[in-house]
Amino acid sequence: MIVTEKYHLKRGYCCKSGCKHCPYGYNKKTGGFDKPKEKNS
Repeated sequence: MIVTEKYHLKRGYCCKSGCKHCPYGYNKKTGGFDKPKEKNS
C-alpha cells in the first residue's frame, strides 16, 4: 500500500513506519525525526 504525503497530512500524525512520502521527516533507521522536506510553491 502506498501512503501519500497528502494522506499523512490529512491524518495529522506520523505512523513511524518509515514511509517513503512521509512529510514529517521520520527516519526509521535512527528512530527519530529529521528536518522535514521544504516544499517549493
